[in-house]
Amino acid sequence: MNSSIADLEPLIKPQKKPIIHFFSHMRHHSSGVIGFIIIVLIIFTAIFADQLARKPYNLKAPKERLKPMWFMEGGSTEYPLGTDSLGRDILSRIVHGSRISLSVGIASVFLGAGIGIVMGLLAGFLGGKADSIINWLMNVQLSFPYILLALFLMAAFNGGLVTLIVVLAIGGWVRYARIIRGQVLSVREETYVTAAQASGIRMLRILTKHVLPNAFSPIIVVASFTMADTILSEASLSFLGLGINPAIPSWGQMLADGRDFLQAKWWICLLPGLAISVTVLGINLFGDWLRDYLDPRLRL
Repeated sequence: MNSSIADLEPLIKPQKKPIIHFFSHMRHHSSGVIGFIIIVLIIFTAIFADQLARKPYNLKAPKERLKPMWFMEGGSTEYPLGTDSLGRDILSRIVHGSRISLSVGIASVFLGAGIGIVMGLLAGFLGGKADSIINWLMNVQLSFPYILLALFLMAAFNGGLVTLIVVLAIGGWVRYARIIRGQVLSVREETYVTAAQASGIRMLRILTKHVLPNAFSPIIVVASFTMADTILSEASLSFLGLGINPAIPSWGQMLADGRDFLQAKWWICLLPGLAISVTVLGINLFGDWLRDYLDPRLRL
């Protein structure tokens, strides 16, 4: 008996710690690595924006307006990425704009997920009229063009950062509610739930201990893709003039400021557009890998 166990010992692999397994799995997937690096760089830029920005983002220099990038004729290293129509440093505004994109994306995703989880739990647990009403709300939300709803709410409440976050959260809660509702409906039919209820365990404890942990993986994946959509939505609303205060640098606002100079001074629009594209690409690449990592059926 002892010899057979000894023979099997080389075949038994020790379990890796979760964080080690996480990065070990990622390094074999180039898309996940690229997405992770992009996200880390954007977060680093947002945190240390004050240190990375060469000039105050709202400092106007009319004599330096519409300067090209440093390698172009008329450019200078003082303004490496040029200036906008008011003479503001584009590099500083892009760096500080990362804070808005990340803060709006993270806050709206957390708020939308919180609303969706609560609504999904209520719909699945209570059933009956509550389920019908919440399902009706979800269907109305999905059938109504979201951009029109966002435009209406932003115009009605005069925009602002808090209003923007709430509007974007309203647009994303349905995804989480559907996931949680499905999990609750499937768990309610399990034998152990009936046994737990018969033994006096409250349904709320069952939901929080068994339903939410099982739904945690899909919620994380949905949140990653929703954040990319949220950043695009924020840029779209800012481009239309219904985002945050124009004095605060936003990539969408920078696109709107440069659209009148698109042909002659193309870099004013190109650079914030690239910042949006790279950020969304990084989040989508990381989210795509995260889906494979968290779904055992997709692992090799």
